Amino acid sequence: MDKGKAGKRLGKPTPLEYGFLFGGPALFLLIAWALASSFIGPPPREATVKQIRQGAVKVGMSEADVLAKVGKPKGIIPKDDGGFTYRYQSSAWDPDRKSPLEEDAYVEFSDSGSVSGISFDSRVPDPVPGDKSSAKP
Repeated sequence: MDKGKAGKRLGKPTPLEYGFLFGGPALFLLIAWALASSFIGPPPREATVKQIRQGAVKVGMSEADVLAKVGKPKGIIPKDDGGFTYRYQSSAWDPDRKSPLEEDAYVEFSDSGSVSGISFDSRVPDPVPGDKSSAKP
């Protein structure tokens, strides 16, 4: 029985064909990862307020040390005695209250530029008028 072209067996793949077989999908994944990371950006940093709460900033640190550890503040509050306060802010989901939680960390500097105190403030923001997701039954 004549098998013709349909019954012809393929030979062993060449190194170039192996390169396409394994290199093609690998190149695709590399390009997909590069494109996705360029749109998404770098992985999120841990919340600044959480870093401060866990001890990243300590009393006696200089202003440059604080900026290097936790970055720029959301705001700077000048004080009458020549010092100033850095205000850091973050938002998080509070699973106990099932609502968003806004947290602030205040890093107080003396007039010499060193950290003199650290305090925290947490609050639940007011519900948005007309938002039915936060309405109570």
